[in-house]
Amino acid sequence: MRALRAAVRHIVEEFQRKCPHTPVTVLSALAEGGDTLCAEAALEAGASVVAALPFPSVVYRATTSFGSAEARQNFDTLFARSGVQHFVTPPPFDLHPIIEADWVELAADLDKRHKTYAANGAFVARNSHALIALWDGERPKSPSGTAEVVL
Repeated sequence: MRALRAAVRHIVEEFQRKCPHTPVTVLSALAEGGDTLCAEAALEAGASVVAALPFPSVVYRATTSFGSAEARQNFDTLFARSGVQHFVTPPPFDLHPIIEADWVELAADLDKRHKTYAANGAFVARNSHALIALWDGERPKSPSGTAEVVL
């Protein structure tokens, strides 16, 4: 993971070097794994991070995107860092959560949660000038992972 993190940092630094008058911002969902790795590498390189979350942070950190207490703690630490801003991406068009209880209900429904993750991934891809996707090359196991965005 250290080599991968260094490679992502190098990519961010190359953007900074080639575009010295343009601020570099990394858009990430901050999920455990590649999202966190990219955000941390960006911050190390002096770039800013905008966390495009599929759910409000309290609901998101309770989802399967974070498989352990350590992963949730890492999210909290990264989320609170200077240089990290955040917002919730629009959910799929047929879902209209308003209050936290609506978001909790949406996250508890596997099909709706996958649709929300997919909409979040599409939002990140559509709103990026360059996409750094860390993907293991495996076929998708669910309809809302990195493979779906990359393919």
